[in-house]
Amino acid sequence: MLNTDVGALATQATSALAPFLPYLAPVGTKLTEEASKTLASEAGQLARTLWEKLRPQVASKGAAQEAAQDVAASPKDEEARITLKRQLNKLFEANPELASAVAQVLQQSGQSSTTYNVRAEHGGIAIGRDAVGGTYTASGDTYGSSQDAERSPQVAD
Repeated sequence: MLNTDVGALATQATSALAPFLPYLAPVGTKLTEEASKTLASEAGQLARTLWEKLRPQVASKGAAQEAAQDVAASPKDEEARITLKRQLNKLFEANPELASAVAQVLQQSGQSSTTYNVRAEHGGIAIGRDAVGGTYTASGDTYGSSQDAERSPQVAD
């Protein structure tokens, strides 16, 4: 098995699945033309592959199935997504082989993430990934404003 953080894996799987669950979750229904077009995209193909791996396990656990149905009914509902993520987390903890299979799918698609530990000291600012817009202040220096654009902090690789 891959060395997998099941919490991060559940988050990634939920994010990849949620927009497509309205098309994937209904069992025994024919795909509409719209659904077929939506699932033909790269992200749709990823969701379909993930769902093929997850569906049997989700269907066998009532709470997970209900969570998937809730996300399918309302894909942008954050509470529903959180519940699905928790259920996937439990499935991955109980079934390391499933976690490994899902991690491989995400890795092959380029959707797997890397975790970075970011730390700031002495009034510094630590930004773990992206900082968009806004003004950031550290040690009396202001970053993010137009007049200080050339003094913006550099991100080390």
